[in-house]
Amino acid sequence: MIYKKGKLFLLMSVITILLFSSCASRKKTLYLQGENTDSTQVYANADTSYRLQIGDNLYIRVLSLNKEINDVFNVNSTQNSYNLYNNQSSLYINGYTINDSGNVDLPILGEIKLDGITVNEARKTVQAKLDEYIKDGIADLKLISYRFTVLGEVSRPGVFMNYSEKLNIFEALGRAGDITEYGNRTDVVIVRPTPDGSITYKFDITKPDILTSEYFYIQPNDVVYVEPLKYKAWKLNTLNVTLMLSAISTLILVLNFVK
Repeated sequence: MIYKKGKLFLLMSVITILLFSSCASRKKTLYLQGENTDSTQVYANADTSYRLQIGDNLYIRVLSLNKEINDVFNVNSTQNSYNLYNNQSSLYINGYTINDSGNVDLPILGEIKLDGITVNEARKTVQAKLDEYIKDGIADLKLISYRFTVLGEVSRPGVFMNYSEKLNIFEALGRAGDITEYGNRTDVVIVRPTPDGSITYKFDITKPDILTSEYFYIQPNDVVYVEPLKYKAWKLNTLNVTLMLSAISTLILVLNFVK
């Protein structure tokens, strides 16, 4: 009788382990769930254009048909531009950093205040200053220091560089290889630095509300953290639970044999 109970206990233990160690449910792995996510629904993205801050590094070049003008307005313009901007260290060294006063100091044009405005507005500001000196010049301005970090339950956590002006949360997670089966898609955290300090925001990526959130687009130096599901802790302890139940079952069988 005890032997049969031992076998029954062992069988139930194995079934329980298999049930709890199975893959996460499909609902927990889906993005943008809800009744309103049909093909006709339109979501207006919030205007979250990044505003330049002190310490941002900018690529600024003056383009003109006159080579002499290019040489005057651009630092190191006589060198091969590819060698100047072919890696991150070169970009930083040859770029223009917004100083503590919120300005960049450009050859000939002097100091121009750029902090607190968008990249497009900064480009127009530099262009307006350039127009005071030459008529056919074009100001080219881009943000160099656009990096972001993805941590937690993703396939490839790390620091990434972005070379487009807009990057949304799904693209950022895609860079990191997407959220793993252990990632909690209902509790994703963004840590965003601001001039007044860092702010944190939690959101549920399974809901379409994220499409209209001001945090839908990643900004420079954002940190995205994906928290693990409680299910992961159970999954990691499955082996220990299996060994424990196996030991108990063995003990029951041994006691039954002795009796």
